[in-house]
Amino acid sequence: MRFLLLLLFYCSIQLGYAQDNKKAWKYAITWKPLGIINPVLPNLTVGLMYKPSNHIMFELQGGYIYHYQLLDYTIEEKANIGGLKANLEFKYLFNESFYAGVQVFYLRYVKENNEYYDRMARTYQELMTVEKQINTYVTHLKSGFIFPLVEDKILIDIYAGFGIRYKVVELISTLPEDATVRERRGVDFSTDQIGNQFYPSVTAGFSLGYIIK
Repeated sequence: MRFLLLLLFYCSIQLGYAQDNKKAWKYAITWKPLGIINPVLPNLTVGLMYKPSNHIMFELQGGYIYHYQLLDYTIEEKANIGGLKANLEFKYLFNESFYAGVQVFYLRYVKENNEYYDRMARTYQELMTVEKQINTYVTHLKSGFIFPLVEDKILIDIYAGFGIRYKVVELISTLPEDATVRERRGVDFSTDQIGNQFYPSVTAGFSLGYIIK
């Protein structure tokens, strides 16, 4: 959070400079730096932004979801993740930098982790390694500021938004017939419970762009 506040302060200074040195651009290659250290779903995401007019922008991005181990997890928390993501955005510029827009994206990945299952009519619990196929559909309403950090070369897009998330979690692994999922009450956002889930979603961060035309 402190990093984002410092970034906003720095960019507010740059915004005044950028407005005085504005030049038209049409295409930019984009990258979301925070994705590589995302604690939930680390990803490498790049894309292309297209600006057909002074008020309209489109952005298409694709990404690879991967696994890294930042800390030493316990055996119950150990997980492997791999998959893909796709992101499409429409932005409307109200002035030279401020915009509002709509984002839709799709995640498809396989998650392997260790979980406890009840066995033998719930007389004991056993730790099992299971694989799950997860498909997630997300829609966000966003607003933000986009402007050059380096004239005619580097863009920065600072944004925040909210929306809804629909997640479908399916079990890939075959379990023993007497294995029963441990019951959880409500929706636990920190886990991937088997089944379909609808819940609110928020987004905030920044992306960088390299102007190619």
